[in-house]
Amino acid sequence: MRVLSSGESYITLVMKALSDINIQGGCMVDREITEKDKAKAQGCLDCPVCRRARAKQKGIFYWFVKHVEGGVCPNCKAYERVYGRKAHEPLSSDSA
Repeated sequence: MRVLSSGESYITLVMKALSDINIQGGCMVDREITEKDKAKAQGCLDCPVCRRARAKQKGIFYWFVKHVEGGVCPNCKAYERVYGRKAHEPLSSDSA
C-alpha cells in the first residue's frame, strides 16, 4: 500500500494512474480485441434486455442498461470495446 506524501491526494494518484495506463473515454486504448471479446459482444447483441434498450431508447430496460448493466456486465463492456459505442446506444442505420 502506498503512503501519501504531503500535498498529495487520492484524486491525483488516480489521475496519474489513469494517465499511466493510457485510458481514454473509459476504454483502454491499447487493448487488442480478442475472439473472446467478440463472443461476449455477440452475447450483448443477443441479450433481450440490451436489444430492447438499443431498439426503444426509453423505458426501464434502457435506464437499466445505461445506468447499471453497462458498468457491471462483461458482455456490455466487450460490446463497447468491439463496436466503439455503449450497449444502450442505438445500432447505426447501415448495420440494421
